[in-house]
Amino acid sequence: MMLNDSRKGMNDTPSDEKKLREEYFKTIEECAKGKINFRISNGSVDHAAYLLKSFFEYGNKRVFIFTGQLRHIFDNPDMIKKACEFLKKHDSELTVAYADKDVPDDIIRAHPFIKGIIGDPDLAKKFRLFNAKGMYSDHPHFALMDNSAYRLESDHHKSHAIANFGDIKTVQRLDVTAKAITENSMEISL
Repeated sequence: MMLNDSRKGMNDTPSDEKKLREEYFKTIEECAKGKINFRISNGSVDHAAYLLKSFFEYGNKRVFIFTGQLRHIFDNPDMIKKACEFLKKHDSELTVAYADKDVPDDIIRAHPFIKGIIGDPDLAKKFRLFNAKGMYSDHPHFALMDNSAYRLESDHHKSHAIANFGDIKTVQRLDVTAKAITENSMEISL
């Protein structure tokens, strides 16, 4: 397993960049499959989309996403497909909370990611959407998978983030925040 620093490859040839990208995705796959406690730098839109797609692919029970708004990484058709496949698993659930003050709720409801899920009534029953604008607007964005994986942005304006598929203690800490967000935010009817 090889973790690639996002600064590597900045002056590499396209074939070198492709190799680094493939190694990075391989690292995510290995960590996700084995629930390995290994920190992964996860900053680019492409990397974040692949990581969240992996949450849906390897998750069994729950995925929680706290974001500013649904853009960039959530536009990925493969991720939408994996989210729907995830929700077809027995006892699975997906919760999304968003905090961007400048995005109206109807824009969120109309997003392809949301529409892809709620378009199937059986999947919609396992999905919850929260407007977390207000007290959580400046909180770092994060995502959780089951009780073992997370992605945590250290700077959501620059999309700097770390991820780990086997750090149970950090997931437990973030889970407390996830519960506070859902308990103190408005659930959006779908």
